[in-house]
Amino acid sequence: MDMLHAIRAADLLLPDLLFVSDLRDAEIMAKCLDSAHTRAVITTFDAADAASAVQRLHEWGADPLGMAEAINIVVGQRLARRVCAHCAQPAPPDSDDLDLISRIYMLQQRKPEAIAGEFLRGRGCERCRGTGFRGRCGLFEVLSITPAIEAALIEGANLQQLRDLAIADGMETLVYDGLQKARDGIIPLRELRRVVTDLLTPGE
Repeated sequence: MDMLHAIRAADLLLPDLLFVSDLRDAEIMAKCLDSAHTRAVITTFDAADAASAVQRLHEWGADPLGMAEAINIVVGQRLARRVCAHCAQPAPPDSDDLDLISRIYMLQQRKPEAIAGEFLRGRGCERCRGTGFRGRCGLFEVLSITPAIEAALIEGANLQQLRDLAIADGMETLVYDGLQKARDGIIPLRELRRVVTDLLTPGE
């Protein structure tokens, strides 16, 4: 039994919640959107961020009005390595770090603030096997399908326009969430740069 037939079979059981592990193509997407009109549906698929996910659904043929009715939120996430708590030490931002922070504020459409926080990095120890990292944490963003996003999709908005609208509607990007975690000493700035560099160029 393939995934589409499995979803149809599950629908016949009238579940309150349907979890689809991987949204692989337009046909499965259409079935999930249809099911979401009568029950909660949670699914995952690969995309650079939340706005990219919305755009991909649209490219697969999802109707903007249908998306607005069926989708409550789109959550983007990436994993970053945590600073090892056993060998953490202060790591004030250098010039490259300050440039990174400035670009993040620009992406978030905020004026740069005074650089303050508990920026840390791990020097390496036995607990972390000399890496300076121990464990992982998530960087997240939550995009809601608002009337503005819906109208933009109908008008054929590009990816950057979707991101800008989502930010204007109050979305904090996963890049900005990562900066907050760096300022709290959870992840080092060099790890943030590794994880989000591809999202720092407008229009990509």
